[in-house]
Amino acid sequence: MTKELGPGFCMECGDTFTTTAALDAHQLETGHEMDQEDHPLRQAKVQLADGRLVSLTAAQVRAVKAIRRAGTYYAYDGISRATIRVLERLGLITVEWKTVWVETSHGYRGVWKQRPQLEWAARINKEALGR
Repeated sequence: MTKELGPGFCMECGDTFTTTAALDAHQLETGHEMDQEDHPLRQAKVQLADGRLVSLTAAQVRAVKAIRRAGTYYAYDGISRATIRVLERLGLITVEWKTVWVETSHGYRGVWKQRPQLEWAARINKEALGR
């Protein structure tokens, strides 16, 4: 019998938790290791260099890890523009935005026309993380 996984699942005792508060309380009380770090309701707390404590969703944490791993992360590699904009607004990454013109085929006659496309390159803001 498998349990329906909620925001958290204790790998050691097998308990499932329906709220992140209950999961955090269980982890603090028992010291057990938790699974489901990528669950959308699970949020990570990050301390910035200026002292602010911000919460990041699992998608935002994955994006920061991918950008840190790659050094420079380019548009259309799997991270949404919305996630990039939130991380930029928090100051965790720096982003260079630019509009490029791409040529696309239009219609049955093969007429080519240009259209704008937004591209970006993201890098970790090391000063914000204090590292």
